[in-house]
Amino acid sequence: MAPVVTRGRIQSVQSFSTLDGPGTRCVVFFQGCPAGCLFCHNPESWAAQGGEEIAPEALLLRLERFRPFLQTPPGLTLSGGEPLFQPEFALALATLAQGEGWHVALDTCGWGPTDSFQQLVQGVDLVMFSIKHPLHPEALSKLNPTSVLANWQLLSNFSTPVWLRYV
Repeated sequence: MAPVVTRGRIQSVQSFSTLDGPGTRCVVFFQGCPAGCLFCHNPESWAAQGGEEIAPEALLLRLERFRPFLQTPPGLTLSGGEPLFQPEFALALATLAQGEGWHVALDTCGWGPTDSFQQLVQGVDLVMFSIKHPLHPEALSKLNPTSVLANWQLLSNFSTPVWLRYV
């Protein structure tokens, strides 16, 4: 059962994508990201208080109207910003979507508390782990490489499929 979450913040919704996971899917861009990557294609999503505040149920209802245009099962990718910045909201949305037959992918840089990361990995169908520069991460982002590497190592404990990406 998903934790009780009343609202979260999203930057935007992309109604149709073929690049953000398998098949055709919607993408929810979460608001808030601590990484500040120099090459980020969504810098408008960095601020924690930007975007739109919405309940997970209302967001899923918005996504459902795109279902007829997607393959079966429809796909949903949680992207960002960084979904782990709002782990309870991300898990609530993933749980609701899976309950309605959606394939749910998590697109993450791996930043976040280990316990939240574990819960979210177990609550999705695919993890797309977007690594930053492995030798000099501080040159490209503000991420703490220790927590990112710890979460990367945790992935071997789960059966959730993983795509390693250099984005």
